[in-house]
Amino acid sequence: MTPGCRSGGLAVLTILLFLLIVCPGASAGPVYFLVTELPGQELHHDSYVLTLEDQADIAHARDLIARGPAEAGGSIAIAQIAGGSDGINRDALTPGEPQWNWHVTAFDGFADTTVEILDGWPGDVAKDVPGWIANTNGRVGFWSYTVTRELGGANPVLVPLPAPLAGGAFLLVVVSVKTFVRR
Repeated sequence: MTPGCRSGGLAVLTILLFLLIVCPGASAGPVYFLVTELPGQELHHDSYVLTLEDQADIAHARDLIARGPAEAGGSIAIAQIAGGSDGINRDALTPGEPQWNWHVTAFDGFADTTVEILDGWPGDVAKDVPGWIANTNGRVGFWSYTVTRELGGANPVLVPLPAPLAGGAFLLVVVSVKTFVRR
């Protein structure tokens, strides 16, 4: 093999590696978790769905599931909410998994404690969503609830390249291969 072929081959490999790193579907989209009462402390027997996108938050939620709140710490999910169902938030512990009349709009973080006004349970919020939002500035942080299970949606979603970028990447690979073959 001539030196030109090696460098051409290296160019093709470099381009393909670039495409694999930069252009494939990235892990996009949320991961859904079920928030329930602390195991062994069930009183209300309800749940809600927490949507997480930040990798550190996802890792902590998975740690809560794997090691439990006593070991993982920061067991209380603090989130912003709004009235109305969103097609995601539901009570997965009730037959038929009915949707709640409220949903999470943003995740504020995990904590060991919150102010008392944020404590409650999903069904309590559902009784008077506008009242809950008015009293808490639209936040929940239930003391006796934590992430206990990961739901569907954890798999990476492939994000297609925009047509001009995909076409340009394909053309770049074709030209590089033709250059490599000529040498």
